[in-house]
Amino acid sequence: MRVRYNLNRILKPLIGYEITKVEFGHHLWSDVKTVLASGEIKTVFDVGANEGQSAREFLRHFPQARIFSFEPTPATFQKLSRFAGDQPRLTAVNQALGEAPGRVAFNENAFHQTNSILSANPQSQEYLGPAVIDCQRKIEVEITTLDAFCQQTPVAGIDLLKMDVQGFELFVLKGAQEFLSAHKIGCIVLEVSFISLYENQATLQDLITLLAKYQYDLMGFYDFAHSAQNRLMWCEMMFAPHR
Repeated sequence: MRVRYNLNRILKPLIGYEITKVEFGHHLWSDVKTVLASGEIKTVFDVGANEGQSAREFLRHFPQARIFSFEPTPATFQKLSRFAGDQPRLTAVNQALGEAPGRVAFNENAFHQTNSILSANPQSQEYLGPAVIDCQRKIEVEITTLDAFCQQTPVAGIDLLKMDVQGFELFVLKGAQEFLSAHKIGCIVLEVSFISLYENQATLQDLITLLAKYQYDLMGFYDFAHSAQNRLMWCEMMFAPHR
Protein backbone atom coordinates (compact mmCIF):
# COMPACT_ATOMS: atom_id res chain seq x y z
CA MET A 1 0.00 0.00 0.00
CA ARG A 2 2.81 2.43 0.98
CA VAL A 3 4.74 1.62 -2.22
CA ARG A 4 1.68 2.40 -4.36
CA TYR A 5 1.16 5.68 -2.48
CA ASN A 6 4.77 6.79 -3.02
CA LEU A 7 4.70 5.82 -6.73
CA ASN A 8 1.48 7.76 -7.24
CA ARG A 9 3.07 10.88 -5.73
CA ILE A 10 5.68 10.67 -8.50
CA LEU A 11 3.63 9.38 -11.44
CA LYS A 12 0.44 11.41 -11.22
CA PRO A 13 2.07 14.87 -11.60
CA LEU A 14 4.28 13.58 -14.42
CA ILE A 15 1.89 11.54 -16.59
CA GLY A 16 -1.57 12.09 -15.14
CA TYR A 17 -2.10 8.45 -14.15
CA GLU A 18 -2.01 6.65 -10.85
CA ILE A 19 -1.77 3.01 -9.76
CA THR A 20 -4.95 1.60 -8.23
CA LYS A 21 -5.92 -1.76 -6.81
CA VAL A 22 -7.46 -3.87 -9.56
CA GLU A 23 -10.67 -5.65 -8.55
CA PHE A 24 -11.33 -7.20 -11.97
CA GLY A 25 -11.00 -10.97 -12.11
CA HIS A 26 -12.84 -12.00 -8.95
CA HIS A 27 -16.59 -11.80 -9.59
CA LEU A 28 -17.85 -13.15 -12.91
CA TRP A 29 -21.05 -11.16 -13.45
CA SER A 30 -19.52 -7.97 -12.13
CA ASP A 31 -16.67 -8.44 -14.62
CA VAL A 32 -19.13 -9.12 -17.45
CA LYS A 33 -20.78 -5.78 -16.68
CA THR A 34 -17.36 -4.10 -16.70
CA VAL A 35 -16.47 -5.60 -20.09
CA LEU A 36 -19.86 -4.56 -21.52
CA ALA A 37 -19.90 -1.15 -19.85
CA SER A 38 -20.03 0.67 -23.19
CA GLY A 39 -23.70 -0.17 -23.60
CA GLU A 40 -26.80 -1.66 -22.02
CA ILE A 41 -26.92 -5.46 -21.91
CA LYS A 42 -29.86 -6.15 -24.21
CA THR A 43 -29.45 -9.74 -25.44
CA VAL A 44 -28.21 -12.84 -23.59
CA PHE A 45 -27.88 -16.35 -25.09
CA ASP A 46 -28.03 -19.07 -22.41
CA VAL A 47 -26.89 -22.22 -24.24
CA GLY A 48 -27.36 -25.43 -22.28
CA ALA A 49 -29.94 -23.84 -20.02
CA ASN A 50 -31.05 -27.03 -18.22
CA GLU A 51 -33.97 -26.04 -15.94
CA GLY A 52 -33.18 -22.32 -15.99
CA GLN A 53 -30.58 -22.01 -13.22
CA SER A 54 -28.45 -19.50 -15.16
CA ALA A 55 -31.51 -17.75 -16.58
CA ARG A 56 -32.55 -16.83 -13.04
CA GLU A 57 -29.18 -15.16 -12.51
CA PHE A 58 -29.41 -13.28 -15.81
CA LEU A 59 -32.88 -11.96 -15.00
CA ARG A 60 -31.50 -10.61 -11.73
CA HIS A 61 -28.17 -9.25 -12.95
CA PHE A 62 -29.30 -7.85 -16.32
CA PRO A 63 -32.73 -6.28 -15.76
CA GLN A 64 -33.09 -4.90 -19.31
CA ALA A 65 -31.92 -8.00 -21.18
CA ARG A 66 -33.90 -10.32 -23.41
CA ILE A 67 -32.73 -13.87 -22.69
CA PHE A 68 -32.81 -16.83 -25.08
CA SER A 69 -32.36 -20.11 -23.19
CA PHE A 70 -31.53 -23.17 -25.32
CA GLU A 71 -32.27 -26.62 -23.90
CA PRO A 72 -32.74 -29.72 -26.13
CA THR A 73 -33.66 -32.34 -23.50
CA PRO A 74 -37.48 -32.80 -23.30
CA ALA A 75 -37.75 -33.32 -19.52
CA THR A 76 -35.58 -30.38 -18.51
CA PHE A 77 -37.00 -28.18 -21.27
CA GLN A 78 -40.47 -28.75 -19.85
CA LYS A 79 -39.36 -27.25 -16.52
CA LEU A 80 -37.50 -24.44 -18.27
CA SER A 81 -40.57 -23.68 -20.38
CA ARG A 82 -42.83 -23.49 -17.33
CA PHE A 83 -40.45 -21.02 -15.70
CA ALA A 84 -40.19 -18.97 -18.92
CA GLY A 85 -43.98 -18.74 -19.07
CA ASP A 86 -43.89 -16.37 -16.09
CA GLN A 87 -40.94 -14.34 -17.40
CA PRO A 88 -41.72 -12.03 -20.36
CA ARG A 89 -38.02 -11.38 -21.00
CA LEU A 90 -37.14 -15.09 -21.23
CA THR A 91 -37.60 -17.19 -24.37
CA ALA A 92 -37.15 -20.96 -24.01
CA VAL A 93 -35.84 -22.68 -27.16
CA ASN A 94 -36.09 -26.48 -27.47
CA GLN A 95 -32.94 -26.87 -29.57
CA ALA A 96 -29.24 -27.53 -29.21
CA LEU A 97 -26.67 -25.28 -30.88
CA GLY A 98 -23.78 -26.77 -32.83
CA GLU A 99 -21.77 -26.69 -36.04
CA ALA A 100 -24.58 -27.58 -38.49
CA PRO A 101 -28.41 -27.77 -38.46
CA GLY A 102 -30.22 -31.10 -38.35
CA ARG A 103 -30.95 -33.89 -35.89
CA VAL A 104 -28.37 -35.38 -33.53
CA ALA A 105 -28.12 -38.20 -30.97
CA PHE A 106 -28.19 -36.96 -27.39
CA ASN A 107 -27.21 -38.71 -24.14
CA GLU A 108 -29.61 -38.44 -21.21
CA ASN A 109 -27.57 -39.29 -18.11
CA ALA A 110 -28.37 -40.34 -14.57
CA PHE A 111 -27.57 -36.81 -13.38
CA HIS A 112 -29.39 -34.50 -15.82
CA GLN A 113 -26.90 -31.65 -15.49
CA THR A 114 -24.31 -33.86 -17.23
CA ASN A 115 -26.53 -34.56 -20.28
CA SER A 116 -24.54 -34.07 -23.48
CA ILE A 117 -24.37 -34.70 -27.18
CA LEU A 118 -20.95 -36.20 -26.42
CA SER A 119 -20.60 -39.68 -24.95
CA ALA A 120 -19.10 -39.99 -21.49
CA ASN A 121 -15.46 -40.95 -21.10
CA PRO A 122 -15.12 -43.96 -18.74
CA GLN A 123 -12.21 -42.14 -17.06
CA SER A 124 -14.70 -39.64 -15.62
CA GLN A 125 -15.79 -42.23 -13.05
CA GLU A 126 -12.47 -41.75 -11.26
CA TYR A 127 -13.52 -38.23 -10.29
CA LEU A 128 -17.32 -38.22 -10.33
CA GLY A 129 -18.24 -41.78 -9.39
CA PRO A 130 -19.87 -44.46 -11.57
CA ALA A 131 -23.42 -43.08 -11.72
CA VAL A 132 -23.10 -39.36 -12.49
CA ILE A 133 -22.48 -39.57 -16.25
CA ASP A 134 -24.07 -43.00 -16.70
CA CYS A 135 -26.20 -42.83 -19.86
CA GLN A 136 -29.82 -43.83 -19.18
CA ARG A 137 -30.98 -43.53 -22.77
CA LYS A 138 -30.15 -41.97 -26.12
CA ILE A 139 -32.65 -39.70 -27.79
CA GLU A 140 -32.65 -37.58 -30.94
CA VAL A 141 -32.84 -33.79 -30.63
CA GLU A 142 -33.02 -30.86 -33.01
CA ILE A 143 -29.86 -28.84 -33.51
CA THR A 144 -29.18 -25.56 -35.30
CA THR A 145 -26.32 -23.07 -35.45
CA LEU A 146 -26.06 -19.77 -33.64
CA ASP A 147 -25.68 -17.93 -36.95
CA ALA A 148 -28.76 -19.64 -38.45
CA PHE A 149 -30.91 -19.00 -35.37
CA CYS A 150 -29.97 -15.32 -35.30
CA GLN A 151 -30.80 -14.96 -38.98
CA GLN A 152 -34.21 -16.61 -38.59
CA THR A 153 -35.34 -14.93 -35.34
CA PRO A 154 -33.81 -12.30 -36.10
CA VAL A 155 -31.12 -11.25 -33.59
CA ALA A 156 -28.72 -8.47 -34.64
CA GLY A 157 -26.17 -8.97 -31.86
CA ILE A 158 -25.50 -10.83 -28.62
CA ASP A 159 -24.13 -8.99 -25.61
CA LEU A 160 -23.47 -12.15 -23.57
CA LEU A 161 -23.11 -15.71 -24.83
CA LYS A 162 -23.09 -18.16 -21.90
CA MET A 163 -22.43 -21.84 -22.65
CA ASP A 164 -22.72 -24.87 -20.40
CA VAL A 165 -22.86 -27.67 -22.96
CA GLN A 166 -20.71 -30.36 -21.35
CA GLY A 167 -17.69 -30.44 -23.65
CA PHE A 168 -19.55 -29.38 -26.82
CA GLU A 169 -18.44 -25.72 -26.67
CA LEU A 170 -16.12 -25.88 -29.67
CA PHE A 171 -18.93 -27.07 -31.95
CA VAL A 172 -21.23 -24.27 -30.79
CA LEU A 173 -18.52 -21.72 -31.57
CA LYS A 174 -17.89 -23.25 -35.01
CA GLY A 175 -21.56 -22.58 -35.76
CA ALA A 176 -21.12 -18.91 -34.84
CA GLN A 177 -18.41 -17.93 -37.34
CA GLU A 178 -20.40 -15.06 -38.85
CA PHE A 179 -21.12 -13.47 -35.47
CA LEU A 180 -17.57 -14.08 -34.20
CA SER A 181 -15.97 -12.63 -37.34
CA ALA A 182 -18.03 -9.46 -37.05
CA HIS A 183 -17.54 -9.23 -33.25
CA LYS A 184 -21.32 -9.31 -32.84
CA ILE A 185 -20.84 -11.15 -29.54
CA GLY A 186 -19.73 -8.79 -26.80
CA CYS A 187 -18.74 -11.32 -24.15
CA ILE A 188 -18.43 -15.12 -24.05
CA VAL A 189 -18.59 -17.15 -20.83
CA LEU A 190 -18.08 -20.89 -21.07
CA GLU A 191 -17.08 -23.88 -19.00
CA VAL A 192 -13.83 -25.73 -19.69
CA SER A 193 -12.99 -29.14 -18.24
CA PHE A 194 -9.46 -30.17 -17.25
CA ILE A 195 -10.38 -33.85 -16.83
CA SER A 196 -11.68 -36.24 -19.49
CA LEU A 197 -15.42 -36.21 -18.82
CA TYR A 198 -16.54 -36.74 -22.44
CA GLU A 199 -15.18 -38.18 -25.65
CA ASN A 200 -13.88 -35.45 -28.01
CA GLN A 201 -14.58 -32.68 -25.50
CA ALA A 202 -13.19 -29.19 -26.05
CA THR A 203 -9.86 -28.54 -24.37
CA LEU A 204 -8.52 -25.31 -22.95
CA GLN A 205 -6.15 -24.95 -25.90
CA ASP A 206 -8.91 -25.69 -28.44
CA LEU A 207 -11.05 -22.87 -27.09
CA ILE A 208 -8.28 -20.30 -26.74
CA THR A 209 -6.96 -21.06 -30.25
CA LEU A 210 -10.34 -20.84 -31.97
CA LEU A 211 -11.36 -17.62 -30.23
CA ALA A 212 -7.94 -16.05 -30.82
CA LYS A 213 -8.54 -16.65 -34.53
CA TYR A 214 -11.47 -14.22 -34.25
CA GLN A 215 -9.46 -11.83 -32.05
CA TYR A 216 -11.22 -12.63 -28.79
CA ASP A 217 -9.03 -12.24 -25.71
CA LEU A 218 -9.13 -14.43 -22.61
CA MET A 219 -10.25 -12.11 -19.80
CA GLY A 220 -10.35 -14.40 -16.76
CA PHE A 221 -11.00 -17.71 -14.99
CA TYR A 222 -13.82 -18.16 -12.44
CA ASP A 223 -15.60 -20.68 -10.21
CA PHE A 224 -12.95 -23.39 -9.96
CA ALA A 225 -14.13 -26.90 -9.07
CA HIS A 226 -11.80 -29.50 -7.52
CA SER A 227 -12.20 -33.23 -6.98
CA ALA A 228 -11.94 -35.02 -3.63
CA GLN A 229 -8.32 -35.71 -4.67
CA ASN A 230 -7.74 -31.93 -5.06
CA ARG A 231 -7.51 -32.25 -8.84
CA LEU A 232 -8.69 -29.18 -10.77
CA MET A 233 -11.74 -30.42 -12.70
CA TRP A 234 -13.31 -27.42 -14.43
CA CYS A 235 -13.90 -23.69 -14.30
CA GLU A 236 -15.58 -20.83 -16.15
CA MET A 237 -13.68 -18.72 -18.69
CA MET A 238 -14.57 -15.29 -20.06
CA PHE A 239 -13.58 -13.94 -23.48
CA ALA A 240 -14.18 -10.56 -25.10
CA PRO A 241 -13.21 -8.97 -28.45
CA HIS A 242 -9.72 -7.50 -28.52
CA ARG A 243 -9.68 -3.74 -28.02
